Amino acid sequence: MPDFGSKAYWDERYKTGGANMFDWYMDYDGLKPSLRDVLNGQPGRTILIVGCGNSPVGETLYDEGYQNVTSIDNSQACISLMKTRSLTTRPGLKYHVMDAANMFTLTREEFDLVLDKALLDSTLCGKEPRGIFTKICSEVARVLKPGGTFISFSYAPPEERDDFFRDSAHLWKMSVFTITKPSLQDIVEHIVEDFAPKPYDPEANIDPESVHFIYRFEKAPREV
Repeated sequence: MPDFGSKAYWDERYKTGGANMFDWYMDYDGLKPSLRDVLNGQPGRTILIVGCGNSPVGETLYDEGYQNVTSIDNSQACISLMKTRSLTTRPGLKYHVMDAANMFTLTREEFDLVLDKALLDSTLCGKEPRGIFTKICSEVARVLKPGGTFISFSYAPPEERDDFFRDSAHLWKMSVFTITKPSLQDIVEHIVEDFAPKPYDPEANIDPESVHFIYRFEKAPREV
């Protein structure tokens, strides 16, 4: 099994195959319904994508008018690739080589939305997973504006994540949703699925292999 928790693994992957854009779990069409009410058609929303990889999600957000997008990844090879891709076509996109567990150069309470697609999942494949997982959540809470939203897309159901999120439970209010996981045939044939997020019901006996899980966290508004 690939060492998804290793920085060296990702550097090598992007050096050898980074030109082939890849979206973990779902592409922008799958994400969009879950982001709609957060972005609310307001182009000035500040967005941070953690563990961006070579996904085109940030580029698509930019093309749709949300041009205050910052993407970070701890792979130099990945960020170099993404900077080159956007240099002339999307000059406003910001890319930084940065560890999501230590985002020291990003300002406190800077972002309206922080987006994770598989970063926390891959973190749990590495060394000291609980400590790093908690540090990432703490850093996300730090850079989120009061009233801001953190959305994490995962393959894992709550019974496999609650224990990890519990360490950061004091930082925000959590809600869990599911969206339909497209089949390989649907992807190949470009069949449009219903990606509207549905509140997770632990009593519904959902097959975890048929859905992706969305963990949504709301940071408390500033007290007046």
